[in-house]
Amino acid sequence: LFRSPAPTVSAIFEADATLPDGTVVESGAEVVKTWSVRNNGSAPWPADTVISHVDGEMAGTAAEFAVGEVGVGASANVEVTLVVPAVTEQEQQRACKSVWQLSSQATGVFGDQLWCEVSAKWENVEVAPAATFFGNLFGPPAVVVAAPEIADDAAGAAAAAAAATATATLDA
Repeated sequence: LFRSPAPTVSAIFEADATLPDGTVVESGAEVVKTWSVRNNGSAPWPADTVISHVDGEMAGTAAEFAVGEVGVGASANVEVTLVVPAVTEQEQQRACKSVWQLSSQATGVFGDQLWCEVSAKWENVEVAPAATFFGNLFGPPAVVVAAPEIADDAAGAAAAAAAATATATLDA
């Protein structure tokens, strides 16, 4: 008696849709990585298919991202949001990698592992000093140089600038 093989769930990498390997990115930045992946199996990917972080120092903003159902022979853009690790002024630039794998509850892991390999670069960021009530009464404004991880947003940058200006004024 001949039995037909059980349908298989599989995936094959087709192309980097964004961030080709070696792309230089600012340390501390959030970046979106998109891969083009094809269902090369004999069964559709289940509706609960996700892509999960399995290795590497460049973590995602979430441990897994929803992918969903993809029909047999169809291609899909699989997307994750990554946080580029901090790079020190002494390092200047370094390679960072993040490895991801498709899975579902019914099938477990399947298909090619997907990765993002970028070159994180230290950026010297100048932040304008915060305005003070007394203006420049106590001398010229201080120039604050902050690493990107300190100046993640406008509020953080303003707070860092205000603290540095206050410190510079007290030291003068």
